[in-house]
Amino acid sequence: MSGSGHSRLLKILHIDPERSWGGGEAQVFGLLTFLAAKGHQNDLLTHPTGPLFARCQTLNVTILPLTVRNDLDLRCVPALRRLIKNGDYDIVHLHTKRAHALSLWLPRSRNRPRWVVTRRMDYPEPKNWYTNYLYNRRVDGVIAISRTIRDLLVRAGVEPWKIRLIHSGIDPRRYDGQGGKSF
Repeated sequence: MSGSGHSRLLKILHIDPERSWGGGEAQVFGLLTFLAAKGHQNDLLTHPTGPLFARCQTLNVTILPLTVRNDLDLRCVPALRRLIKNGDYDIVHLHTKRAHALSLWLPRSRNRPRWVVTRRMDYPEPKNWYTNYLYNRRVDGVIAISRTIRDLLVRAGVEPWKIRLIHSGIDPRRYDGQGGKSF
């Protein structure tokens, strides 16, 4: 991996329990495609009947079913705790608000795994104890996909040093020769 300062391959648990396909799931699919091509081991927890589960079948990714009905559905917590405890993960990546809410009930240790959440939505989070705890205490890092989202998180009380701005992108080669502008 050039440019990262690290050369060892990582074992990453990705959590995206959404049932539908949206921009966030497209970004998760793109990230998994990239990381798998670089040789990282990726385990994905996602809804078993969702499009992300189906589309990731073509990738070199371990896909595990995760059904979460709402932010208060804790039925999956015991199994998640066992998976994280026994999985020897370097990183647990929470890709959605619902996955982030589950972090309240999942084990944390000082060293491993590291916990990261990606914030993709550009509506403001409330500035309250819950937001403070979720972003400043339950995760080691926050990925904001735009400067606007980063600024909204800071206004909500997220520690600025925890936030990394990582713009989402696409592979423009997918659109070459399809009647649009060539990149």
